Amino acid sequence: MRVLLINNYHYLRGGAERAYFDLGELLESRGHEVAYFSTQNPRNRETKYSSYFVRDYDLRGDYNIIQKLKIALRMIYNREAKVKLEKLIKDFRPDVVHLHNIYHHLSPSVIKVARKRNLPVVMSLHDYKLICPNYKMFRQGKICRKCLGGKYYNCLRYKCAQDSRLKSLISTLEAYWQERVLKIYEKVDLFISPSKHLKKRFIQAGYREEKIRVLPHFLESGEIFSQSESGGENYFLYLGRLSPEKGVEKLLLALSETEDLYLKIAGEGSEEEKLRKIAQEKNLSSRVEFLGYKDKKDLNDLIKRAGAVVFPSVWEEVFGYAILESLALGKPVIASRVGAIPEIIKNGYNGYLFESGDILDLREKLIETSLKDTEKLEKNALESIQKYNSKDYATEIESLYREVMGQNSNF
Repeated sequence: MRVLLINNYHYLRGGAERAYFDLGELLESRGHEVAYFSTQNPRNRETKYSSYFVRDYDLRGDYNIIQKLKIALRMIYNREAKVKLEKLIKDFRPDVVHLHNIYHHLSPSVIKVARKRNLPVVMSLHDYKLICPNYKMFRQGKICRKCLGGKYYNCLRYKCAQDSRLKSLISTLEAYWQERVLKIYEKVDLFISPSKHLKKRFIQAGYREEKIRVLPHFLESGEIFSQSESGGENYFLYLGRLSPEKGVEKLLLALSETEDLYLKIAGEGSEEEKLRKIAQEKNLSSRVEFLGYKDKKDLNDLIKRAGAVVFPSVWEEVFGYAILESLALGKPVIASRVGAIPEIIKNGYNGYLFESGDILDLREKLIETSLKDTEKLEKNALESIQKYNSKDYATEIESLYREVMGQNSNF
C-alpha cells in the first residue's frame, strides 16, 4: 500500500507530530511505502520528499497589515500547497491520503487536491480545531462549548484567538468559510479519533457518528516496559506545558495544603513566571523544583524515580501521551476526571482520579498516594498499557485504509 501522510510540521513539535512520525515508521516496518507532505523548516527531519514542502510562516510574528492579509488568505486556502501537493501525488501515486493537522499552514486546499484525484482521505483528529476556532474549547480559565454546532461568532465575541480581536476575526471567518461555503471537511471519508470523548464532542458539534472511528494512539514496543522499577523517591512529578489549561496552579495550591510533600515540575510555557510566584507566595520554594525542559532520557529517569505523576488538567484533554508514558514506566498517575483521561486511568487501579479544579480532592489524592504502598498500582500501570501496542494499531489502521479504498470508485 502507498500511503501519503500530511501534517503542518515535519519535526517533533507536539502530540500530532509524534502520531504522524510514529505512524509513518510503523507503516514502513509493515512493508508499506510512505511519502510525507509538510512545510519547510530548519528543524525538519530528513526526507526525500522535502523538495515538495511549502513555505512556512510564524503565525505569532510581527507583520504589517498587508502581510497579515496575505497570511490570512493562505490560512483559508494555500495555493502553493495545492500546486506542490498535485505534483507529489502525480509522482508518488498514493493509494490513500492520511491527514493530521493541516489548518492554518497547509490549509484544507490539500483535501480538494486529493478529492480531485478521487483519492480516499482519512484524517486523524488531534484537537478541537474543526469545532472550536481556538483549538481547546477553553477560555478565561474554564471549559467552553459555545462554538459547538457552528456558532463560531463566539470566537470573535470573546476574543478566543490569543486574546486578539484581529486573530479572532480571522479564525471566525476561516471556520465559517471552510464549513459553510467550501464544506471542505465533508469531503473527508473517515475521521480517526484517539478517544471516545473526542468523538462524542464532534458528534455533538454535528459530525456524523459513522464517519468517526475511535483508535487510540500507541506506544512503540520498546517504550512498554516488562517490569516496574519500584521504590520511587518522595516526590510527585508534573510534566508538560506550563499553560493555563494544564492546571498546574491548582496543583501548587493543593500542595500548599499539605506539610511534607514534594513536587518537581518538568516543562516550559507561558505560565512559568506566574507559577514560580505562586510557589514563593505559598512558601513552597523548598518543596517545589522547576526543572525546565527535559529531553526524553532525562524525563524517563524523572518518571522512574517519582512516587507518582500528576496531571491536573482543567480542560478536556483529547488523549494523553504523557500519561501512557508514565504508566509504561510503571508509575501510578493522579489525574483530573476530565476529557479522555478516565478512558486511560481507572480510579484505584492504575492511579487516582480527582474532580478537575477541585483543590481539596487533589490534596486528598496526593496524601493518599504518599501514604500507600504503590506496588500494586505500579503492577496495574504496566498491565493497563499493554493494549496500546503497535501491532494492534497497525492491524486496525490497515483495515480502515482498506475500508475507505473500497468505498472509492478507483479501487
